[in-house]
Amino acid sequence: MLTLDSDVVLIRDFDPADLWQDGRLALYRQENAIDASARSDHLKWLSHSERVLGCAPAQLPATDYISSLLPWRTDTCLQMLDHIEARHGQHWVRTMIRTRAFSECIIYGRFVDDVLHGAGHYAMPHPLCHSLWLGDSYARDLAGLESFVADLAPNHVCLQIQSFLGHSIANIRAVTTMA
Repeated sequence: MLTLDSDVVLIRDFDPADLWQDGRLALYRQENAIDASARSDHLKWLSHSERVLGCAPAQLPATDYISSLLPWRTDTCLQMLDHIEARHGQHWVRTMIRTRAFSECIIYGRFVDDVLHGAGHYAMPHPLCHSLWLGDSYARDLAGLESFVADLAPNHVCLQIQSFLGHSIANIRAVTTMA
């Protein structure tokens, strides 16, 4: 499975089969990326993953698993849902929706690392997607988006420009054709 945010644009040829190595799938993980100064959402998402999965509290700095294009194993997702249901004695959806403050990326990553101890996966330290999450990262005009695209790395196969940042569709289309 590939999880893909709705505001992602593929910009390079990409074969998901390349994410497999010896029967193991890539797991995006950014070591030591969440610390005490992290946005409060990240700390809430970590806490929620601990409650849902029954994991020990993450030690800061903690691993971040969030990106806008992520490969997930279907069998691992099913194991994760079974784990959540067995732990909470109810359908996994009821457990998840007890709060709006959750990250499916962190829950999946922590399930793989903390429950499965990495089984069926290998670490992928570089994201597949070049993401623009925060409004103050680049100017909100064509030149700002051009600077964003100039920061593409070879591992990036797509761009994500967060829809609530207010960039014009015309400028987004212009830079995605440049990439």
